[in-house]
Amino acid sequence: MVKIITDSSPLISPEQAKEMGFDVLPLSVSINGQTYLDLVDISNKYFVDLVNKYGKEGQHPTSSQPAIGSIIDAMNSYPDTEILMLAMTDGLSGTYRSACSAAKISENADNITVINTKTLAGPHQYLTLKALEYANMGMTAKEIVDKLQPSIDNSASYLIPQDFGFLRRGGRLTPIAAAIGSMLKIVPVLVQTDDGCRIEKLALKRTFSAGIDAVANSIRKKIRYK
Repeated sequence: MVKIITDSSPLISPEQAKEMGFDVLPLSVSINGQTYLDLVDISNKYFVDLVNKYGKEGQHPTSSQPAIGSIIDAMNSYPDTEILMLAMTDGLSGTYRSACSAAKISENADNITVINTKTLAGPHQYLTLKALEYANMGMTAKEIVDKLQPSIDNSASYLIPQDFGFLRRGGRLTPIAAAIGSMLKIVPVLVQTDDGCRIEKLALKRTFSAGIDAVANSIRKKIRYK
């Protein structure tokens, strides 16, 4: 059976993944001078709490892909097994490129397939769980990739930040622009670009429900275009 490996972008911890039958290699997240293994040393809720706490002091969180050594070790753990590595989108993370490099020098190189999911978080989780489902059905890595590719090609990810402070701390807005947006109670709506490499503005709305409508309209346009 194909072994599924991914990073922690799907919001599934290594412990949970092990119980489900696949491997998760955690990203590293750093804030306030401390570095944590994602979903191992720190939960999503605690990380958000830290961002809210230290963001007010001008400290920005950073993240980094799993170390290439840990990727190689994971791949070498299955010397006689076909491996499919689903990496979070290239452009927003270096995981895909690190995984490709690791695959080339792993002992099992000829049996390793690495794919760029072009997404992260919820859609990445969907792709990972579908890959696991297909692997459990006895499909080969190529067959799994062929099944997943339409979803990868047609996925779209949206983000509605809690407030403009998020965009200011991330460097996407100046402090003045963020302050004006907050005063006017504008709701920013962001979308991942088609190549998966960037997050850009989709719309600015006055209410959260209007932001949701903007997302729905964008999806309708994508469906019609396809």
